[in-house]
Amino acid sequence: MFFVNSLLIYSLFIQLATKWTFLMKTWQKVEWDMRTYGYPPEFAKRCIGITAVIMLLAIGEGFAGKGRSADEPQ
Repeated sequence: MFFVNSLLIYSLFIQLATKWTFLMKTWQKVEWDMRTYGYPPEFAKRCIGITAVIMLLAIGEGFAGKGRSADEPQ
């Protein structure tokens, strides 16, 4: 099964490599057309807020699991 997955992935990469120049030209056109689009209002504040919430939850999870060993029964 591993070799079948590897063969499939290699074939997809080769297919992507043959179309890479067209993809990059299309991507460049999209970026050029979107240059005046801008960001949504207060986008930076929302990113900071989401990041802070995720980090606080991760820290809380770390502290919650720190007091208990993996060998202890629940």
